[in-house]
Amino acid sequence: MTSSSSSQTDSVPAGQTDVDDWFDLDKYREAAGVAYEFSKRKLQEQAAQERQTAAQRAAQERELQAQRAREAQQFQGITGRQALEQIGARGTQERFNIGATGEQQRLNIGATGEQERLNIGATGQEQRLNIGATGEQERFTETTRGEQARETVGKTAAEQRETARQAQQFSESDEARDYRQAQRAYRY
Repeated sequence: MTSSSSSQTDSVPAGQTDVDDWFDLDKYREAAGVAYEFSKRKLQEQAAQERQTAAQRAAQERELQAQRAREAQQFQGITGRQALEQIGARGTQERFNIGATGEQQRLNIGATGEQERLNIGATGQEQRLNIGATGEQERFTETTRGEQARETVGKTAAEQRETARQAQQFSESDEARDYRQAQRAYRY
């Protein structure tokens, strides 16, 4: 036995002759656990991100409402021209805030995209591992099916030969009986 084949058979359980003759269920369970934990962590991170975004939006909305309430109090008792000037200043300030919010969202989207690329890479590697494990399981199953099919075909062929032999014996027995009866009838 060569050193490469002996290193392969070292990991084979007693009674098995080849690495493809068995499937390591513990390794499969471990890989499935890793995939589950990864998916769970990804969903938790997405939920945390959504909560953070919702909290930021709520804070911005509260600030905007407070600012409008302050402005409404200020507008009481001022002239129309002063009100227009303050409204213009407020519009400028809101445009600035919208620009800052948009920039922040672009940064968040960029960070999320990078995280998703990392997650997709890790998921792809896990899927390749799972596909490999599944392939080994399928090879084992197909090997077993092939052996069972060969045994069944062998049994069926043997049964057919036995049935044909018995039919031939019965046929010969019937012919011999008929021949004897015909000879007896001819003598009388």
